[in-house]
Amino acid sequence: LKITLCDPRPKMASMLRMCMKPAGAAARQAVRTKATAAPTQVGSSELASLLKKAEGPWGQLSVTDKTNLYRGVYKQTRAELMKRPDDTMNIVGLIAVSIVGAYALTEVIHHNVNGPAPDTMKQDWKNAERIKQEGRGQNPVYGYGTPK
Repeated sequence: LKITLCDPRPKMASMLRMCMKPAGAAARQAVRTKATAAPTQVGSSELASLLKKAEGPWGQLSVTDKTNLYRGVYKQTRAELMKRPDDTMNIVGLIAVSIVGAYALTEVIHHNVNGPAPDTMKQDWKNAERIKQEGRGQNPVYGYGTPK
């Protein structure tokens, strides 16, 4: 009586992982550079022949056959799916444009909506008000800690 808990034939992805494990740092670097290369396109006739070969023993398949079979079944690897484009410059540019736009909007509002300063904010008015206060005997001290 033979009891098996799992499928005796390993799955294609686990076989590919076993075949493509690098031995050292140089092999890891070679695998990284190969992963960045453009993936090969597998035609439907070639994929059909590879699927026929895959029905036989996996030991007879070469690594390139296994890779092409994987590429035929799965169009992108998990690493390619997880890879995101670098949007750093887009975000920095968007923030810069937003800051410049907010500054321009406040300047437009300040000059067009507020209008000119009222008479009470002009220096002539303030000098006349100071003379009136001195004439009435009000506190002559102006500004923070100014003795006068």
